[in-house]
Amino acid sequence: MEKQEYKYKIPDNGDIIKGVIYLEVIKSPHWVHAPNQIINCIPIGAITWTTKSYIKEIDGITKFDLSNNQGVILEKNRYMANFDPSCFEILHTSIQKIKK
Repeated sequence: MEKQEYKYKIPDNGDIIKGVIYLEVIKSPHWVHAPNQIINCIPIGAITWTTKSYIKEIDGITKFDLSNNQGVILEKNRYMANFDPSCFEILHTSIQKIKK
C-alpha cells in the first residue's frame, strides 16, 4: 500500500479573514511543554497552517507569539492540541510554500 501524502485542511473564509500563516513541520509535532508527548498526525516536511493570532511581527520579522505560553493551534484546531512552536518553521512567502 502506498503511503499517502499529508493534506492540510483547507482554510475557510473566516480563517482567511483572520489571516492564515503557513508552516512547515521541521520535527515531530508534540504538545507544548511536553516533548515526550509526540502526536504522529503530521509528518516532518508537511505543510500546515495556523492563523495570525499565534504570530507576531517584531522589527519586520514574523515570529511565533510565545507570550501566551499556550503553543500553536493548527488548522482550526483539527487535532485538538496546542503544539510546541519549535516543531514548525514559518513559511514567509507563497513562493516558499509552493517550492515545498
